[in-house]
Amino acid sequence: MSGYTLVGVNGQDEGNNLGFGAYLNFTGAGVTATISGDLITVDIPGGGGGGGAPANAQYLTLALDGTLTDERVFSPSANFLVVDGGAGGNYSIDLSNTTVTAGSYTNANITVDAKGRITLAANGSPGGVASVSVDAGELTNTGTATNPVLGLATTAITPGSYNYASLTVDSFGRLTAASSGTAPVTAVNADAGELTSTGGTTPSLGLATIGTITPGAYTSADITVDGFGRITAVANGTPSTAGGWTDGGTVVYLATNTDQVSIGANTPVANRKLSVINTGTNLGIAVTPLATGDNLLESKLAAEANARFRSDSAGTLEWGPGASGLDLRVWRNGALTLQFDNGIGTSTSTVWAFFGTHSTTSRRRTTSAITVSTNISATASQFDVLLVDPTAGPVTITIVGPSATTRGRTYTIKRTTTSANTVTIQPASGNIDNAATYVLAGGTLASVDVVCDTANWWVI
Repeated sequence: MSGYTLVGVNGQDEGNNLGFGAYLNFTGAGVTATISGDLITVDIPGGGGGGGAPANAQYLTLALDGTLTDERVFSPSANFLVVDGGAGGNYSIDLSNTTVTAGSYTNANITVDAKGRITLAANGSPGGVASVSVDAGELTNTGTATNPVLGLATTAITPGSYNYASLTVDSFGRLTAASSGTAPVTAVNADAGELTSTGGTTPSLGLATIGTITPGAYTSADITVDGFGRITAVANGTPSTAGGWTDGGTVVYLATNTDQVSIGANTPVANRKLSVINTGTNLGIAVTPLATGDNLLESKLAAEANARFRSDSAGTLEWGPGASGLDLRVWRNGALTLQFDNGIGTSTSTVWAFFGTHSTTSRRRTTSAITVSTNISATASQFDVLLVDPTAGPVTITIVGPSATTRGRTYTIKRTTTSANTVTIQPASGNIDNAATYVLAGGTLASVDVVCDTANWWVI
């Protein structure tokens, strides 16, 4: 290239070296340069005077040359497409192609590499809202479905100003009804005899005091009340002595010996201070103790040191002592079954006990005739002797299970025929003579007496 000069790589003179810069200026006879897009083609004719450049000068070469000592090898990256025309031909550099197909894309989806080149492109789907519709009661649309112009729908409100307004608001916060209201109260006057008012235009109301009333507590009070329900006069009264209830401060009592109390009717039973009149089937009166040992019911004369009758929370009944004595009588199923009388509790009294009918010499045992298997646990207290006829078939008699309440209870079970069928006695719980059952054999008139302790039945 002797006689040819490449000038102007970024304003620097690079001598006879080929370089790239912001602009190119070639000088020398016969030198031509062609630029097409990113492709630069330089044609430098051979020949020229001189003996050539020195071997140690800086050269840009396409490959290593053994005769040069300071050359630079031009090695384009894979992003460039290089066309080597060979000796006497052109050396062309262009951008390498990507996999993208040239063309136009709609709603494009693209991929860009670090060099800013599109490496992947494809048509996409349209995004955004395709059309818009409105609720006619809330919005208006003066445009089209695809190019809407939205606005608020009008309500029944007449535009204007409202005083002391009464308003109706829908769930969107819009006024749907409006009207002027009544002017507020600007002044308050109080009736001096009934109310007080302080505060002027912002009044504070209170009850007026009544000068004749002295605050405090009154006993058996006599009071006067006005039409507003206020006490206008009050004074201590005198407790009534005409009868009825009297509050003595710690005890409420009947004031006279002619007063009566009635529960269940407005007319007490004659000659009774306390009458419980029960028209139903439930207990007329019941008392619940607050603690063990509390008396539930007590009756005595004023001159007596002890009660003639008392029932306490432990279930104990006490009678006497008394000057004239008391009778204790127990009835069962309408029959007198137990009686103690003639001055119980005195040292010289005689105590009689009778069972069944009222007799001084006998105790009658109750009987029941049984022909089929029977459970007498629920009615165990009604029978003492069970007369069993097993002619129709074997009979099983279930007696009450032993417990503390059946301790000492006895039964006599007797066969009344010589039928071949057996009679079996079994308790609802526990054993009889350490066995689950006791059998009266067929063909006999056998019988057995059994007695209960708290855990089992025993043959006696």
